[in-house]
Amino acid sequence: MSIPRYSRTGFAGVARITAAKYTVFVEGKNHDAVYYERLLTSHPEISNAGVRIIRSSEISDEPVSTGGKSAVLSHFEFFKNTNHLTLKTNSQLKHMVFFLDRDFDEFSGKLHDNPHIIYTHAPDVEAEIYRQGDLKKALATVFSLTSEESDAAFALASNYAFELALRWRAWLTLCIASEPLRSRCQVTPSRPSQINEHLYGAYDSAAYSSHYQALIQTAVVEDPEQQFAVISGMVDSVYESAKYFRLLKGKLIPGFIIHLISPVYAVNERDVKARSMQLTLVMLDNINFEHQASYHYGRLGLLDPR
Repeated sequence: MSIPRYSRTGFAGVARITAAKYTVFVEGKNHDAVYYERLLTSHPEISNAGVRIIRSSEISDEPVSTGGKSAVLSHFEFFKNTNHLTLKTNSQLKHMVFFLDRDFDEFSGKLHDNPHIIYTHAPDVEAEIYRQGDLKKALATVFSLTSEESDAAFALASNYAFELALRWRAWLTLCIASEPLRSRCQVTPSRPSQINEHLYGAYDSAAYSSHYQALIQTAVVEDPEQQFAVISGMVDSVYESAKYFRLLKGKLIPGFIIHLISPVYAVNERDVKARSMQLTLVMLDNINFEHQASYHYGRLGLLDPR
């Protein structure tokens, strides 16, 4: 089925005539639309007001069609500059709302301070799914575990965010620095560690040195060593506050969980990707959205004048 695309002005027109109070733009192509629809409609007042979800794949980013965060932000800037973030109709005020992945934008000063933009707490929606879902229940479902087995698996994996952030601390710091340094190398935030033996094993100082040099040498900023030191200090502050989810992209999480539960349920290496996708979907399916929706109801309430 072909996906309809609208121009920026087209979206403003559609938002005026649709029954929904909130036209919600999401950037991801996998889980974002389902996640945010379930989240928002789980709150009765938001659900009654009406929500229309717009995927990034529906966006025509003039003059070229694209998707993702850049296209969503392009629409935000257009609506802001043309005073279309809030639309006044005969019956009510309607709002354009943009739900974005936080990624690591805070480390490069790219977070937008606007009530119409709402960021994930974790770097992306997939990481939010793991932050909010019932891991014990998901493990039992995906791996067909008995109650005793799921208890054992959960005991091994329940602290996965701390354990992965600790094991990969040096690698994650390099990855987070790669965007503000505008480096062009193999260090990227969604890539698994290249400086730990066998992925999750011991830290390899020689591998770290090689990737650090590549990061610095390909940086397109002045004094990259000093800027790296500043970013490294910011990352250290996140560790000190124990907000480990702020450091982990969602796609990195399920593989590590599968690694942790291997004493209870060993997964063949070639099946890890499929099992990871299944685990994410089951985690999404068992989130208690009612608790999460209260925060977003408060955020959306800021858009209406008091």
